[in-house]
Amino acid sequence: MRYKLITALLVSILLYSCSKNSEKNLKEISFSQVDVLQFKLDNETSGRSGYYSLIDFEGAKLLTFLNKKNNSIYLYSLEDQSLIQKLQFEKTGPNGVGEISGYLIENRDSIYVYSYNGRSVSLLNKNLEVVKRYSVISKEREVNPQIGSLRKMYKVGGNLILNSWGSQKEYYKNESYPKSILTFLNLENEELEHDVSYPAKYTEGVWGVQLHEVYHDLKTGTNELVLNFPIDDKIYIYDFENKLLKSEKVKNDIPLLINPLSKSQEKISIDLLSELKIIKSQKTYYFIRYINELEIYIRIINKEISEEDLNSGDLSKISFGESTLQFINKDFELISEVQLDKSYFLPSLFYNDGNIYIEKFQSDNEDILNFDVFNFSIKPN
Repeated sequence: MRYKLITALLVSILLYSCSKNSEKNLKEISFSQVDVLQFKLDNETSGRSGYYSLIDFEGAKLLTFLNKKNNSIYLYSLEDQSLIQKLQFEKTGPNGVGEISGYLIENRDSIYVYSYNGRSVSLLNKNLEVVKRYSVISKEREVNPQIGSLRKMYKVGGNLILNSWGSQKEYYKNESYPKSILTFLNLENEELEHDVSYPAKYTEGVWGVQLHEVYHDLKTGTNELVLNFPIDDKIYIYDFENKLLKSEKVKNDIPLLINPLSKSQEKISIDLLSELKIIKSQKTYYFIRYINELEIYIRIINKEISEEDLNSGDLSKISFGESTLQFINKDFELISEVQLDKSYFLPSLFYNDGNIYIEKFQSDNEDILNFDVFNFSIKPN
């Protein structure tokens, strides 16, 4: 059911306040909640999927998400939030695809699904019959692509692009890194190629597993990939045609000073919870979205978690906190910022027709998936 929030039409954002940092000389931004969309979930589904994707499907805009519990992709109409179709995939047998980790829906008769555990990509037709299978097991190095909402699978030319940030077997061995972040699957000859290494900053200390995550988005107009690293203030652009990676400093911004787990060059041993607490005690860069229609980058910064939440022992409180949305133009100039509270599941964020949509955490009705809708405009100086 779709309904308007009357109060949101009358007042400006309170919890989602605009930031006008005089040191950065940012432009004023209007960022207001104008709507809430509600998608009804079945008894096999809960919110916070690991893979969301907004797609154009036969003339309609559909919000799709992965339900790992039943190995299905749900397709909802963005217009009226009705369930259009549920695609449920077999795990075994002639048309088995394993446990799905991500997908790419080109059209009704061309659906690619990826299985992390099976280390394979399967192409299926409209009857969910497997047309072809592709292995992503590398003969050159330990590569296991890890895709999701923040690093989707894309098709560029005759290649599938997969993010392989998890390919570095030993994250604590930081003397050097192979070119293994991106995996290119040639759909014609089924060969794999790899490219892009971690920035040199990663050799300056021990950063642990979680700060090695790499996020990407696609610039559809130029077929370039936009990359963002948690500890690096630069935005990276990968040129597929020439296989070149260039970095861009964000102008008008104050870079974050991010501390490693250790400044030693020696291997250290630390459990993931302790590592998470160290990471969440400081600001770090998160994922990036590119709005092709506006030629604007939206980069997310995770703000530090409060001492109370850090010491609460509650993993959800430690994992999710307040955030900053940075709006960066095509010339890599920071033009404005917006602050969001900790009530949002940011990996769900997408843009459509002038609005930003973000799933909101809610526990009062587990049968409903809520998306708050924000309209925004940046005022000229």
